[in-house]
Formats: sequence, structure tokens, C-alpha cells
Amino acid sequence: MRSALGTVVLLAGALLVGCGSTPAPQINMAAAARSVWTASGLRDYHFIYEAVCFCPPEDPILVTVRAGKVVAGAYVTTHEPVSAARLSTLLSVDDLFTKLDAAHARPAHTAQVTFDRRYGYPTSLYIDWDVMIADEEIEYRVSDLVPD
Repeated sequence: MRSALGTVVLLAGALLVGCGSTPAPQINMAAAARSVWTASGLRDYHFIYEAVCFCPPEDPILVTVRAGKVVAGAYVTTHEPVSAARLSTLLSVDDLFTKLDAAHARPAHTAQVTFDRRYGYPTSLYIDWDVMIADEEIEYRVSDLVPD
């Protein structure tokens, strides 16, 4: 328990910047966060999801996850379900960790991430894949995660 608590405290202030410059510590931090998430055992949960990018603006989405897979999404302000096409692009917490892994493996020009103190999931994940390409950056924001 002491080790897990230490990991959570360490994650509370985690901010990863510039994957290309010092990837090993950042990968270790992400691995520690994933361990906390995995240890939580959460497979059924819901959360508020936002994708911030050079794309049409969109209201936050309430995402429902069952058995680790996104099964529903509804706009927070209107409670209207998202389209099937949009639903297919929504990310679970595991999917966010996969995006972070990809940013480290490629490597992305910049990857910044913060983690939830209790469960270890990414609360903000910003990726700039290529400094030479304008407007391909994306930030995923996760808040108000509640186990079901």
C-alpha cells in the first residue's frame, strides 16, 4: 500500500514535456500511471470527454465504458447521443494510454500528460506529432470519471 500511495503522490504532479528530449523518465511515469489504473480494476465507468484540436468545436461528451470498451456517448449540454461515426472515435482510458504509448514510440515532437491522483488515468493528453505540420496537434481531456 505504501508503494501504491507513493506512486499516486508522484503522479499527482506529473507533467511530461518533449518526448524526444528525455523519453525514459516519461515512459516510466506513464508505466507507473498505467499500473495504478490497472490496479484500480475499473472496466465499467463513465467520464466527461473533450477533444481540443483544429477541428469543428464540439460540446463535452459523457462517455460510457463497459468491459473496457466505449459503448455510448451523449453530449453533456443536450443529452443527445453522438452519431455512430463519432462514437467510433471516442476513447476509453485504455485507448488514451495506447495513444500515449504511440506518442512515445513514434516519437511525437511533444507529448504532455497529467494523471488523476486516485486512479492514475490521463486527465489531459496533448500530442503534437510533427513540429513542421500546422494544426495537427490534439489534446484529449478526461474529467469526472465515475466507476459504474
